[in-house]
Amino acid sequence: MGGILMPLILDGSNPISQAGGGTGAAAMPAFSAFRGTTSQAITTGVETKVQLNAEDFDTASAFDSTTNFRFTPATAGYYQLDGTIQLTGTLITDGYCVIYKNGAVFKYGSRLVAATGVGTTNSSVSALVFLNGTTDFVELFAFASATTPLVAFGSASSFFSGCLSRGI
Repeated sequence: MGGILMPLILDGSNPISQAGGGTGAAAMPAFSAFRGTTSQAITTGVETKVQLNAEDFDTASAFDSTTNFRFTPATAGYYQLDGTIQLTGTLITDGYCVIYKNGAVFKYGSRLVAATGVGTTNSSVSALVFLNGTTDFVELFAFASATTPLVAFGSASSFFSGCLSRGI
């Protein structure tokens, strides 16, 4: 049989040991970033980085919300990532979000394909990814085929979040 399973209770007062070293928030990075001000115009038919310029939280200061709009953790491990975008525009016929890792496509999100087009649609993506804690980074991109496509702003509309699920 296996070992004894012990519940983990987080009360914010005690550091948490993490496999691979470190304790507390720095050892357990988590972030939630969103498009905070004005909708972002994107070029129709081109995957475009979403400029997530505001944060709900960033426990290890690993999300850059001012320049590169990416998450680069200093702790190696497996990260659960979740992203959602809300696309608006005239006659959106195709739209989705995608997670990029180190500048290349990693995982595609849900996709809308509409023959007649819509004015607003959402796309979500979720993935478990290994990040090496030194050079690996992840970003959220958006794609739309539409007239004047926009990524909507607001913490409930277009966001990207992640947390360390398991260290190494």
